[in-house]
Amino acid sequence: MRTNTRATKAACADASALLAALARARVPPPPRQPRVRVAPPPRPPVQRGHGWVGNYSPAARKKRIARFHGKRKRRVWTKSVQYDVRKNFADTRVRVKGRFVKKEDELLLKELVGIA
Repeated sequence: MRTNTRATKAACADASALLAALARARVPPPPRQPRVRVAPPPRPPVQRGHGWVGNYSPAARKKRIARFHGKRKRRVWTKSVQYDVRKNFADTRVRVKGRFVKKEDELLLKELVGIA
């Protein structure tokens, strides 16, 4: 069974030309509708009894304050060395007025201190 190759080639060429034309055609997007923000309806004021602070009842407030105090007790106020190697290296370096001295200047300082 033999197909007509000339007809199929022509059909393929027409289809590819149509696809290329569609790809080149710039179709503007549909216009966007502006967004309208609607404010929620106002809430009626909530009547709270005596002892309420903001949104918290006295029991809820006590619970939150107890949690705050517990977390405050667990805070760590002391410094700790994270890398011992860095601390040892810093302790062995020469300092002038608390600042590290360059390696080149360190030899010069040792000579001066040794003479004096």
